[in-house]
Amino acid sequence: MVWGCVMTKPGEEKRAAVNLWAQEFETFLPMALTVVRDPISHRRRLASAPLFPRYLFVGIGAAREWGPINDTRGVTRVLTRPDLTLLPVPPAVIAELQARDMAGIVLPAARRPGWTVGQRVRVLAGPATGFEAMILGPADSRNNWLLDILGAPGVVTAPEAILGAA
Repeated sequence: MVWGCVMTKPGEEKRAAVNLWAQEFETFLPMALTVVRDPISHRRRLASAPLFPRYLFVGIGAAREWGPINDTRGVTRVLTRPDLTLLPVPPAVIAELQARDMAGIVLPAARRPGWTVGQRVRVLAGPATGFEAMILGPADSRNNWLLDILGAPGVVTAPEAILGAA
């Protein structure tokens, strides 16, 4: 089986995963618990959210075409190379993410002063432990950082507490 990455429509990661599963594709949507503020009561509560917003992984059998994935509800497109061949995700990355699936782990949102845009950092916790990233810009207690995990850079938002100097 070859693993690929699928970009979903905003907020439709779970819908896409369910629809792909119904078509008998193996899917993996890494989730993490995060603290969110209820818009009505303004109380903080735990909520499960995709670790990589707008992305999920799909296992495609050797004899199976990946074309129908693009027509699945909730899916924007399959990530491909410029020649439109599937951009495979290394099996070791999937195995590592599955082993470190963060469901049930709350990451602290502690602020670390001194990060600058463009600074190289190393991920210290979570499924991407050991990967290097680049800070793109702060957003309150979370940072947008660029992570090269699929052979192509992708933007990830995560708590600064899991980042360390490279």
